[in-house]
Amino acid sequence: MLLMWDKRVVEQLDVAKGEFTLSCKFKYVEAELEWMYSGVYGPNRDSDKRLLWEELAGIKSWWSLPWCIGGDFNVVRFPNERRAGGGISSAMWEFSDFILDQGLLDLPLVGGRFTWSSNKKNPSISRLDRFLVSPKWDTQFSTAVQSLLPQTLSDHSPILLDCGHNWGSSSHILSQKLMALKADLKQWNKEVFGDVGVQERTYHEDCCGELHKVMDLDEISWRQKSRVLWLKKGDRNTKFFHRMANSHRRNNFIGCLNVEGTLTLDPKEVEEGIVQYYRQLYCETIPWCPTLTGLSFQTLVSKEANSLVLSFGEDKVLEAVQCMFGDKAPGPNGFTMAFYQACWGVVKTDVMRVMHHFHQYGTFARSLNATFVVLIPKKAGTTEVKDFRPITLVGSMYKIISKVLANQLKGVLGGLLSQSQNAFIQGRQILDLVLIASECVDSRLRDETPGILCKLDLEKAYDHINWDFLLALLHKCGFLETWRKWIHFCISTVSFSIMINGSSCGFFESSRGLCQRDSLSPLLFVVVMEVLNKLLVKAKEGHFLRGFAVQGRNNNPLMISYLLFPNDTLIFCDADIDQIGYLKCTLFCFEAVSGLRVNLSKSEMVPIGNVPNIQELAAMLDCRISALPMNYLGLPLGARYKSKAFWDSVLEKMGRKLAGWKKIYLSKGARLTLIKSTVSSLPIYFLSLFPIPASVNRRIEKMQCEFLWGGIGEASKFLMGVGAWGLLMVLMLDIWCGEVTLSRAFPLFFRIAQSREAQDANYLCWQNGVPQWDVHQSQKDRVCWGPSRNGCFEVKSYYHILSLNTPLGFPWKSIWKVGAPPRVAFFVWIAAHGKILTMDNLRKRHICIVNWCCMCKHSGESPNHLLFYCEIAQSLWSMVFCLIGVVWVMPRSVVEVMVSWMGSFRKSSHADVWGAVPLCVMWVLWRERNLRVFEGQERTVLDLLHCSSSYSPSYFEEFLDSCTLL
Repeated sequence: MLLMWDKRVVEQLDVAKGEFTLSCKFKYVEAELEWMYSGVYGPNRDSDKRLLWEELAGIKSWWSLPWCIGGDFNVVRFPNERRAGGGISSAMWEFSDFILDQGLLDLPLVGGRFTWSSNKKNPSISRLDRFLVSPKWDTQFSTAVQSLLPQTLSDHSPILLDCGHNWGSSSHILSQKLMALKADLKQWNKEVFGDVGVQERTYHEDCCGELHKVMDLDEISWRQKSRVLWLKKGDRNTKFFHRMANSHRRNNFIGCLNVEGTLTLDPKEVEEGIVQYYRQLYCETIPWCPTLTGLSFQTLVSKEANSLVLSFGEDKVLEAVQCMFGDKAPGPNGFTMAFYQACWGVVKTDVMRVMHHFHQYGTFARSLNATFVVLIPKKAGTTEVKDFRPITLVGSMYKIISKVLANQLKGVLGGLLSQSQNAFIQGRQILDLVLIASECVDSRLRDETPGILCKLDLEKAYDHINWDFLLALLHKCGFLETWRKWIHFCISTVSFSIMINGSSCGFFESSRGLCQRDSLSPLLFVVVMEVLNKLLVKAKEGHFLRGFAVQGRNNNPLMISYLLFPNDTLIFCDADIDQIGYLKCTLFCFEAVSGLRVNLSKSEMVPIGNVPNIQELAAMLDCRISALPMNYLGLPLGARYKSKAFWDSVLEKMGRKLAGWKKIYLSKGARLTLIKSTVSSLPIYFLSLFPIPASVNRRIEKMQCEFLWGGIGEASKFLMGVGAWGLLMVLMLDIWCGEVTLSRAFPLFFRIAQSREAQDANYLCWQNGVPQWDVHQSQKDRVCWGPSRNGCFEVKSYYHILSLNTPLGFPWKSIWKVGAPPRVAFFVWIAAHGKILTMDNLRKRHICIVNWCCMCKHSGESPNHLLFYCEIAQSLWSMVFCLIGVVWVMPRSVVEVMVSWMGSFRKSSHADVWGAVPLCVMWVLWRERNLRVFEGQERTVLDLLHCSSSYSPSYFEEFLDSCTLL
């Protein structure tokens, strides 16, 4: 390994050489920023890779600086990082665990997917090289982009970590800005600003009240930018939202693009290439299409057709507004649905005018249908425009119009579509298709009859639909002319602008296709797919296709020839070349009438049983050959669910969701919210059909527990504290407790010490999990009876213990169901179990620390003492009771407090407010304790009463206002 640096830019402070790593500690020449870099050359053997992870963990604990790691790790992280695929090996799990445990960010690779090639005729390729960075390093270099460079003589492609422009040191930048701003500031101060003495006091009082409101607004803003929809405001996770927004920006950044066969890095050429691609995509190139003559469809009855064109009542419009998610990304006008939901009383008059005008005349301002197209890469390192997923961001007012029409269309759609279609139809489940497909495959395998399973891929399905064909189909299905005019105006007035790296580029109209985010689009698409259904029915009735036989009701055989789902259509047929030819003709007919083209190069043909002529059949259809298990509707079809590899995709997704760096920025309550709302739902889809193996279940629980309770690198730090600390620290002469040595703090104790240079391990020992002094005692120890004052056993005290009441049930509803912020509820839940890190609990964890209360300055800080019996705590509780106007005897524990509190105020008219008051008080006391311990600051009891507004202003204001009502 070779590390080189520019001495004019950075200065080397230290170096660490390991068996597999070479690390340097750097400092910028013109700045105070220090950081470290570790070059890696990973070993081949899996057992040695564990040594690599331990070596890197040791480097982090040694310097503890912003960290960047780069090199050849000789291991991939996920199966899709190598062409051969396969399952997740133990080495891959250990690599992912290392990244999660150390809280590192795995930066996306721009310009390609693989960094190593065997350079053979059929080469093995994989991603062995990468950069990993710590969150602190990423904060300093937030614009860093990892790029793949062209391969030269080596079998590895070089990778570049571009950290952006360096405009000089921060002091240089500041001085230049101050010089440029000096003249303007003088003029501004003279004309606008004056004496600040009087204004300062006024502004200070006003700003204190506004500060927390601004903090809430900042949190809401970053949550919207981050697109994190599972986590709500009010729990101060602004840093996490900022990090997610930065991560999305980096992942979606388009740095290079293949334009007309040439890879270009020029931003202007990239923009022009993308805009031109989508301009052609949304432009109809076929002047004429065949008609639907000869196909019969289900039609709407008169009552259903008339119901679609009824007037738009305010209740229907409001229902459409309320059912949409408020914080989804907005369109060009910038207004989310949350604006309409929160301000409906103000905007409803104007909205209803637009709706009535559209109902009467079938038109609206075309600007309402302006749409952004955001490009999301389907896979890492893509350089082709077709490999980006276009996400359309529709204008908010058009969203309302479209949603109202879609809600009306849903009510009549079920009668138009065949039973083979299960998408977007009320009462039909997506899992039904998976069950039917599994039964078809199993039945064919049991019969040992060879068969063919074709999975069809529709190329740009929504974007290629011909408008004339769609309107003719709606007419054939019995839709009234008024409805057809509405639909035609909605789909034909769309104008697009492409969002590229945060900027809108181009502006053009379309002449075909449907917008993917339009509520109408999926419903219209399944109507279009009914044409394919009718063509396949014709082929089946003419005996051109023969499906798989399964056992139906009353043991009657049932023939399944196809299952339709948007972009996941399955065709079942015999291993007969004639049937494949007829299928190909059917697909060509569907393309001719609808404009939808089946992408045969991405479609798959899977042999069921022994099919010797599979190559010939695949050549006839021009598709690729695949094998079971195959992915169908997100589930592996034909797989052995008892194998661990079957669940690799679930574990991989959970690993990505529970990235270790998120633990830095999320409170415990937010971590719990992520686990409950997002992660726990990931395996549910699999569990709907397959029982989970015990080993996989244990792995999932382990990942969740580590994410909820773990920290970043806590294990290595703890080991250093327990093991190395006692061997390296000289008890009396080193600074390890406070700011001075014990010899200076306690000179008399140092004078009588027998061994003044002894290490702390010579003085301390562990006994029953508690650090003890190894001292000589004047008398022998004896057993004491704790419940009695004199330490002697008494029957009276023993009887009192036996006669205690049965323990109360855990009041989980009083903690989790009262509307307190998640971090507050989580803290009280831990406190109820007696697990908060007070001094006595820290001593139980082998932490050598004095057990005293920083609040009342007395010995013995336990959870109950800190939250209830400390002098500060008693004063705060007394103030709360005075506000209530009651006299209350404080119970002994958190559990008893929560049970008693809900029993006392359950019938109050403000029970929903008062239910969270004890949580509020306990949280404030805990915050005050930490403020005194770690920052040396103290506040009065009155300040503590009002400081609750720092985490939930609206809640605490309601709390204070309701005090006068009880």
